Amino acid sequence: MFKEYTLKDNSTIIIREGILSDALALNELAMTTFSTAEHVLTTPNEFIPKSTEEAQQLRITEYTIQEGWVLLVAEHDGQLIGNIDFTNGRCVRNQHTGEFGMSVHPDYKNKGVGKHLLAALLDWAKANPLIEKVKLRVFTNNKPAVHLYEKLGFIKEGELHCEVKMETGMYIDLYEMYKMVK
Repeated sequence: MFKEYTLKDNSTIIIREGILSDALALNELAMTTFSTAEHVLTTPNEFIPKSTEEAQQLRITEYTIQEGWVLLVAEHDGQLIGNIDFTNGRCVRNQHTGEFGMSVHPDYKNKGVGKHLLAALLDWAKANPLIEKVKLRVFTNNKPAVHLYEKLGFIKEGELHCEVKMETGMYIDLYEMYKMVK
């Protein structure tokens, strides 16, 4: 998969499958996201032990091997600026469904990168004979993300109360959302 998309500022990005040589750039993107985004589960300290190039290459390899998994990256002028990954269920009865996680570099927020990453994932899911249902969990206070998901046809399936506990002691709820692709 390799496709060009135009952002809101008329710049162009490429969305393609992640490859082994993306390992260090993916680690840098993850650290930047975990250090700056307020709506993510993983903290930078939790990610650091997993951030070796070898660990990321193993992760990328697993995404290329598993039939119902995909790792897509967004690239702008040779720099990785976002990614989305999807894993399906491992049992016969739930392999038709799976969940994704997405991150966008803070310098590229609100430019359409997330929308294009998610659209590319949905195209992949529609073409994958196994996948019928795409799911996600999102912080209920992440209004821009919830708006994007609803705009692309995702439906709120439930709400998990006090699911996230921030370092301040504050609890945040999560929405579970889904979209059928078949």
